[in-house]
Amino acid sequence: MALSKVVLTNLALSKIGSDRLQITNFDTDTTVAGNQARLHYDQTLEELARMHSWNCCKKRTEVGAFKIELTPNASTLAAGGFSGILTATSTDSNGRPVYTTGTSGQNGYINLAFNDTAGKWSITYGASNTNNVANASPPDGPTYTGYNPFTLYSGGVYTVAIVKPEFEYDYSYRIPTDAERSFYVTDSSAVYNYIKPRVDWVREGNSILTNEPRLFLCYDAIPLPEDMDSLFAKTFYTMLAMKLAVPITGDRELEISLLEEINSVILPEARRVNGFERLEAPTLDSEWLEATVISPSSLSNSWPPFSQTSYGSFE
Repeated sequence: MALSKVVLTNLALSKIGSDRLQITNFDTDTTVAGNQARLHYDQTLEELARMHSWNCCKKRTEVGAFKIELTPNASTLAAGGFSGILTATSTDSNGRPVYTTGTSGQNGYINLAFNDTAGKWSITYGASNTNNVANASPPDGPTYTGYNPFTLYSGGVYTVAIVKPEFEYDYSYRIPTDAERSFYVTDSSAVYNYIKPRVDWVREGNSILTNEPRLFLCYDAIPLPEDMDSLFAKTFYTMLAMKLAVPITGDRELEISLLEEINSVILPEARRVNGFERLEAPTLDSEWLEATVISPSSLSNSWPPFSQTSYGSFE
């Protein structure tokens, strides 16, 4: 069965014995069931995504600067171009930050976002009440560090620099808009076969503070209905049913019964099955412990290569 907001809501309603209140349109249904479903749906989904590291919620991206400073050239500034510091207002579908302010076509308007078609960062700005577009160079790629610092734009229209935190950390990165829970942070896109590098970081508001000039993030996002696995979906619509029980039926005992079902039956099993579908090396704390994470010592490709009979002189 293809999942959708309507299907998930109706499954929740069926859990509280309200088959007669099934909805047909999630966004426009005006019944008590429809109104209550819209009230509780998103909040319930966010709560569930925070409860566990769900595989169906996983996303990966390289994140970009939280704040940037835009410096226009003299002619752009004189024509009404924006100048100053911008905070990332959102992120695109790939987790890259988007910076925008003002009204399109007007003086002071700016929009800086990655152009997937051109493969470059594009800046649209209002100067003399017209929209002008310039592409950043070089194009995005594996050597383009962290989407920042940005280079000069075509014709030197704008320079873009990272705004660093006030103290303690060197960099501040914009958390993707759809991120519900940060799972793993590292400083490289490379695959680590034996250990995961330790990266000092902390989440503050909508940003991650760190000392790393480039940051990669694995996080839990709010999944679309079609991306939910069956046990995650069951946990969700049972939680939604619990939230709807009192507003629709007035039955507090039903709410408690559904909560007990979630905590004692559904959620533990969903977490257990979810845990089978991954294999991760532990995060280690010292070079000595890292040296113990090897393949069998009889193999020549172990690391360190303990099958060697001599390592030479340490002098």
